[in-house]
Amino acid sequence: MSITSTSRVKAILGLAAGVTFHDTAVGAAVDGANAHVLRKLGQASLAVTTTSEYPDVYGEGQDTILLRHAPVAGLGVVTNHECAVSTSDYVLDDEVGKITLRGTAMWSTERLSTCVQYGWGYTSATVPADVVRATELIAVASFNKGPMGGVSTKSSSGYQIVLRDEDIPAEARALLAYYEDRHRP
Repeated sequence: MSITSTSRVKAILGLAAGVTFHDTAVGAAVDGANAHVLRKLGQASLAVTTTSEYPDVYGEGQDTILLRHAPVAGLGVVTNHECAVSTSDYVLDDEVGKITLRGTAMWSTERLSTCVQYGWGYTSATVPADVVRATELIAVASFNKGPMGGVSTKSSSGYQIVLRDEDIPAEARALLAYYEDRHRP
């Protein structure tokens, strides 16, 4: 599943659905935009990825940890001091991947004694409208640059679009800034 489609971008461009003359170019622009935005999100596809992570605990008295990926789609097991932590003992901010212990509890500073198993990422049902809009803006801009706009290689099988940050419209960069996966190692 992709973030946007050729038919949606053709509609935005005002190209009739029955006219297929530009389909290859629009399709290449859409593929490039989808790939660019997924890379910014830190995802290979629109699917939840499950991972186990040992979050950074910087010192005694730390009651909050930040996971490397967001949004958090669900938590499996959370351990502290190598023991499972009950869901009533912490608060999860799933948008940013922050887990805060309730009360006076603190995260263990012992190596590998804090572990979080969780699922993260957007699916086709949860991808925000801003991300879809940014993807469509990128695809339209790529298509409007002309037949060679954004094309890094051309072969007998077609085009491969690789976009650089300077190829991305300012509005799309602003929309994506909130959603970029900044916690990647």
